[in-house]
Amino acid sequence: MGGSSAQFMIGKETVYGTAVVQTKSFEIISEDFKGNYPRLQAEALSSAFVDRADRSSVVRSKGAAGGVEIEVLTKGFNAFLRYMMGDVATGTVVETSCYTHTATIASLMGDMLTCQVGRPDNLDVVRPWTYEGGKVTGFEISNQVDQTLRCKIDMDFEKESNPDTPTGAYSLSTNVPVVGAEVLTWAGGTVTIGGVITDVADFSVKVDNGLKVDTQYINKAAPGKREPTQNDKRKIEWAFKTPYVDNTFWEKVSAETNAGATAILSAKWEGPTLLGTTIYPSLTLSIPVGVFDDGGPVVAGPAALEQSFKGRGLFNGTDSALTIVYVSADVTSL
Repeated sequence: MGGSSAQFMIGKETVYGTAVVQTKSFEIISEDFKGNYPRLQAEALSSAFVDRADRSSVVRSKGAAGGVEIEVLTKGFNAFLRYMMGDVATGTVVETSCYTHTATIASLMGDMLTCQVGRPDNLDVVRPWTYEGGKVTGFEISNQVDQTLRCKIDMDFEKESNPDTPTGAYSLSTNVPVVGAEVLTWAGGTVTIGGVITDVADFSVKVDNGLKVDTQYINKAAPGKREPTQNDKRKIEWAFKTPYVDNTFWEKVSAETNAGATAILSAKWEGPTLLGTTIYPSLTLSIPVGVFDDGGPVVAGPAALEQSFKGRGLFNGTDSALTIVYVSADVTSL
């Protein structure tokens, strides 16, 4: 059976670390969720060449963590947006069959998921590995020529369940794939830098949500992880590669003023099939203030020169430092 029969589903929790039945299905490229089960070994010298077995202690689980990589389809991706960004506003656009899901940076407190990975064993049994108390610690949306639009989502969990005796919310969920969805690809992409549509070979935006995930405390009466909290500023990093045609972008890297070193960055991917009469399903990333930190052309052999640039997204005091707008037939977000 192998990994081709794996399934991945999520459900919205109302209480951190209390598993719920998963209702939304995603097709995944890969995942590496894994529990953390620390062992403690006494440090005192014990007149032995090897640590003593009776000075080793098994302690409680410290949760789980890992990432999942998905392809962004023209339906369904809105279910993850709140947990990635913090806030989602949903509304109709001009045509009634089209809905916009606008995700902006906001508090992530109270935004948690139960995730379940159905992992097939070599006896063709799909075993449910359930992870509760799921918080998105960061994500990366990326695309390059000859590739689908992809999103890698990093997560922290309160607990990894035992897949051998599942009951209730831990039982294998019924996998219901998204119907009527298509992939977003490089062919439908448009990248705009400083208001100018630019030839780009690859593009990415990576976000670190700055969460404190080590939330274990000395408290035998109430063991377990607490919900991760904001522990640092959000970090937004972007990167793109383009042919070397002029020094416009390098001049931003070398600029000695804030105005000269920044530009508005926007990238949009449209689906191949109309959603309404004139509107296509799409995903748009917008960074109002993109600071050019590094980049320029280099000679790497006889091939035509390219130049790679990278930088950060900063807050201008008014607009979200990153906005994700997803247009689809999905009426609500999870």
